[in-house]
Amino acid sequence: MMQQMRRNMPLILWILVFAFIATIIFSWGMGGFQEKQKAGIIGVINGQEIKYDYYEQMVQRQVSIYTEQTGSEPVDQTMVDIQNKVWDDIVRNILMTKEAERLGLAVTNAEVADQVLNSPPDFIYQNEYFQTNGQFDIRKYHAFLQNPANTDQVLFLEENYRQTLLERKLLLQVMGSVEVTDWELRRRFEERNTMGKAKFLFFPADSMKADSALVTDDLMQQHYYEHLDDYLVTEKRRIVLVEIENETSHEDSVVVNEMAEEIEASLKDGEDFGFLAAIYSDHHTAPDSGNLDWMPIKQLEAMSDSAVQATEPGNFTGPIINRYGLHFYLVEDRKMIDGELKSKIKIIQLKYMPSADTKDIIRNKAMNFAEEIKLGDFNLIAKAYGVAPDTSGFFDRESGFIPGLGKMKSASEFAFENPLNTTSEVYPIRIGWLVFKLIDIEPQHYKPVDEIKDELFDDICRKMQLEAAKAECEGFYDKLVDKERWVESAESAGLEIKVTENPFRFKDYIKDVGRDYTFTAVLFRAEVGELVGPLMGKQGCYLIELTERTPFDSTEFYSNIDEHLPKLVQKKRELVFTEWYEWLKKRAKIEDYRYLYFKIM
Repeated sequence: MMQQMRRNMPLILWILVFAFIATIIFSWGMGGFQEKQKAGIIGVINGQEIKYDYYEQMVQRQVSIYTEQTGSEPVDQTMVDIQNKVWDDIVRNILMTKEAERLGLAVTNAEVADQVLNSPPDFIYQNEYFQTNGQFDIRKYHAFLQNPANTDQVLFLEENYRQTLLERKLLLQVMGSVEVTDWELRRRFEERNTMGKAKFLFFPADSMKADSALVTDDLMQQHYYEHLDDYLVTEKRRIVLVEIENETSHEDSVVVNEMAEEIEASLKDGEDFGFLAAIYSDHHTAPDSGNLDWMPIKQLEAMSDSAVQATEPGNFTGPIINRYGLHFYLVEDRKMIDGELKSKIKIIQLKYMPSADTKDIIRNKAMNFAEEIKLGDFNLIAKAYGVAPDTSGFFDRESGFIPGLGKMKSASEFAFENPLNTTSEVYPIRIGWLVFKLIDIEPQHYKPVDEIKDELFDDICRKMQLEAAKAECEGFYDKLVDKERWVESAESAGLEIKVTENPFRFKDYIKDVGRDYTFTAVLFRAEVGELVGPLMGKQGCYLIELTERTPFDSTEFYSNIDEHLPKLVQKKRELVFTEWYEWLKKRAKIEDYRYLYFKIM
């Protein structure tokens, strides 16, 4: 049974993906969770409520898919990314479905049936369950569709195709008129293929002197008000927090030890090691029956390595306890490979981790703590609970980064959405649970002039340096009697003439220049042998002469037009879609309340 499930895992996994889309349709189209007790609202999109239970279900489904694909559970930023992707998918599907309805677009049952019957998705084509002699067998696929036992999966396929076809019709209406002109195609071809060389003069701002005597208080005041937005400090907040860790209980350890005894007994009775690894192992190799393949000496942790080297091929060793947990190893073979002794190994790993019951107990402890500090002294209650409070540094809203915690957007949002002295709900973190209290607010303000005089001084001096670089470049250029003999004039003036060592394209990085489009644009704005400038770049001012340029190859351009045109059309369509979707989102009313719920990081 386990082998059959593993064999069909790609099908099961992708049915889960399809189920994600299909459940969106079922939930929206059929009223969602009406049979359940009314859940909290996680968000509202154009008046359509998204329920907490539904959102959490979608997140857990994506977590399951991630775990199946990687062999490990998502933590920290990966979990945040999954949560945000689920939210973005929900928003996108609602907005696009509503827009399609507004435009009167619809998908018929006949269109859905045709797609399901004749255009199965790639994962169906590639799954061995639907193959004969390594080739996709349409008869097996049709038999799968007609089997009453597969009704739920077929419904998932149908609803996914219905949504896909609806989106396809909408996108066709939005992007169907996108065209690429000959000029755009040629410009793209030239940007990618035109190469050139240049010699140039560079007047770097860093080498220019700024007369600091000119930087008066009045000038600093003037610069300050002319660039006021540069000195804006956004609102910041600060919290006091406690982290309540998920610690493995004695009972949890006993359960793991008892399981190890059962596994050891089963192995001694001749049970297949790989089968037990697939069922019980916490190691990422469990889906592959615990296979570690060929391992050299000292590749494992010291205690495990010694035990493995002392075990004859065909035997197992364990249980071995180290910092990673409790382990069994099966030594399948041992031989010299490329002059190195290696052992072919399988592993069963049992991690000492808090059980679901233990996590519930600790979570309840965190929730009780959160309730008590709403009415009492944070530090005293923390001491009574045996946890040490910590105070964060000030943090802003935009970054979502909280000093001492790292990036935690939802906690940051909560802090900015609530008044001073508000106590948070319980937030899950990698080591357990987080509870905090908002203790300080620094309002948005402009940096006072008196406190940033050094910063103003540096900014003004840098501006002077850039202006001086431009003035020096212009001065040299204006004195040139014969622009074609600028090199001689530069040498006479003791200026260094730089040369690009290698041919460069428009988007290339150039030695002594960096990536500066002001410089590389000479490929298209200058003739070979023509001196152009002065040109203000990021770090100074240029005079540039293009010395070489590859000519436009019309033969190559027209011979490859069929290859380049679809790519450029697709890129332009993606740009049109992005702009259209952003417009759609701006018109929409999207209310995101996820930060209010402890399970949303």
